[in-house]
Amino acid sequence: MNMTRLRASAAATCAAAALAVGASVPAFADVAPEDPATTAANAAHAAAEAANQAFIDGDWDEVLAQAEAFGSARDSLVSLRDAAAVALADLETGELADALAAFQDAKTDRRAAQVARNGAKAAADAQQEVKDAARVARNKAVTAKREAEDTLAAAQATALERETAVGVAADAAVAAEAQERAAEEAFHATIASVVGAPAWWQQINDAPVHVSDLSGAYDEAVATLNSRIQAVADAQAAYDAARGLDRIGASIALGIAKGVRDVAQVRVDAIDRMMLAVDGHGKKQAVADTAAAANAARAELSAAQAAHGQANADIEHARAALEAAIADHAVKAQANKDAGDELDRLRALQAQAQQALFDADAIQDEKEAIYLALVARQGEGADALARMNELLEGLAGAEREVADRVADLADYRKAQTEIVWGTDAAPGVVHPGDTVSVAFTIPGSADYDLSGVTVQVVSPAGLTPVCDIAADGVVPAGASIACTVDYEVQQADVDHGTVTFEVLLEGFLPLGPGNPRATMVNRAKIEATHSVSFDVEALPVIDTVVPVDVPAATPVDTAVDVPAEASDDAPEESDTTSGEETEEPAGTEGSAPTATTTSEALPTTGGDLGLVLPAGILVVLGAGLLVSRRFLQA
Repeated sequence: MNMTRLRASAAATCAAAALAVGASVPAFADVAPEDPATTAANAAHAAAEAANQAFIDGDWDEVLAQAEAFGSARDSLVSLRDAAAVALADLETGELADALAAFQDAKTDRRAAQVARNGAKAAADAQQEVKDAARVARNKAVTAKREAEDTLAAAQATALERETAVGVAADAAVAAEAQERAAEEAFHATIASVVGAPAWWQQINDAPVHVSDLSGAYDEAVATLNSRIQAVADAQAAYDAARGLDRIGASIALGIAKGVRDVAQVRVDAIDRMMLAVDGHGKKQAVADTAAAANAARAELSAAQAAHGQANADIEHARAALEAAIADHAVKAQANKDAGDELDRLRALQAQAQQALFDADAIQDEKEAIYLALVARQGEGADALARMNELLEGLAGAEREVADRVADLADYRKAQTEIVWGTDAAPGVVHPGDTVSVAFTIPGSADYDLSGVTVQVVSPAGLTPVCDIAADGVVPAGASIACTVDYEVQQADVDHGTVTFEVLLEGFLPLGPGNPRATMVNRAKIEATHSVSFDVEALPVIDTVVPVDVPAATPVDTAVDVPAEASDDAPEESDTTSGEETEEPAGTEGSAPTATTTSEALPTTGGDLGLVLPAGILVVLGAGLLVSRRFLQA
């Protein structure tokens, strides 16, 4: 098949090459249009589209090749997703866990350095009795700072708990809202989809009825029934109050009101049965219940968020208190330093301890930065993994398309094995001038109707078959076609020795893209050819020599020379003769044959009985030839 556009296989090859080039990107790189996962997904989509195009083009090998290419691309995406999941797990259990342990060790060392600094300060204070007040003041400041730190730590822990509670409440709200949406979708679903109507019915129904419509109709019918019941009560009251002739009219009005009420009751009962069939009452109640649950979940989320905000405010208050305690501690330390030389020495020791604390702070900050960087990397890996899962979910439709094309191809090839010509009975040996009638039959598909069916005689040219095909060209599934062709054998057929009939059936199967195993949108053309031959023989030509008895007579002096071609009654040669030559009398070589007769030798009246036997032989031979020809024609 000639094609002016780029073949689907070439597009799939380009996508595969792009996938190979992108394979070196790190597992946690930002998901971009050219990252390996997106490339694999694009390759899978391209293969699915190429499989559809190949089916339209009738390139069956390409359909299978693109189905395999789709599977390969999807497997590549799955491999990338699995590799990303493994890398994320390795990060969390390896580098991230090690970094967290190192960060915690640094915090422990920092606390130890802080304790050493405080010890040096306490030692200096212990050496100066005169400075007891200053020392006590300093110790109170230290205590206040520690309490502020504990308070801050407790506030931070509380905030973390509140944050977790917000996440839980948010998940609950999302789940409740999802249930609410599901209930709404079920309530507004079409009746056809709920009762499992065929897909073709749902597609041709321009105005589908929804469960919510049925529920509204039920409420309306109940309201109408209640008004009719009230109308019956009013009519009954009017009938009871009527007297005389008015009572007759009131009786008629009462009967009419009851009839109308009964009709309304029948309508309510019918709609109620339909509501029960599709669980309409339950779906309506589910909408109300899930809405209430969603509102409650949202209220819980708001309360959790408020509590989390209060916890953050408590952190700020605790941090301010800690800063105030640190400032007070610095004042008390300075007062203690002014106490004397011994205090200076001890302050030097305290300064060393303080430097150790600073160093511990720097190490702690470094470890914390490493830990936070790995946490960010973990987030990037989780985002990349989520993106790959989204890409895989996005291939669901393409995967169904490819599966449909493979199934379409299997059905097409099955139909090819079913739609095979057959000849009811081939003629025997025929002769020029004979008219033969050849009957052909061919079954249709066992699974699908054939549309646009035509049958033509390819050879001999100029013949029109007579077939039992409907005017719309449709052959139902499981049906067969019978055709008859009449032909008059020509002399030219003798030269070939045989006559060959070749017939061609063309039709369409409802298979291909846009036709998801249900609706005829695209069609796949199918052809079936058949030929049958029979032998042709020339009519036999019989050479007959009629003997002539010449009565004996007295020869006369006159001789008549008769040339060989002087009479039309002389016998002719044909292709069916034996090929042997006739002997000539001695002494006549090279001369024409002659006959001698006299007028006295011929009878003057009556018939010559010598001709009866040859004439009878000719009649028998002619009759035999006629019978044999009729037998061959039969």
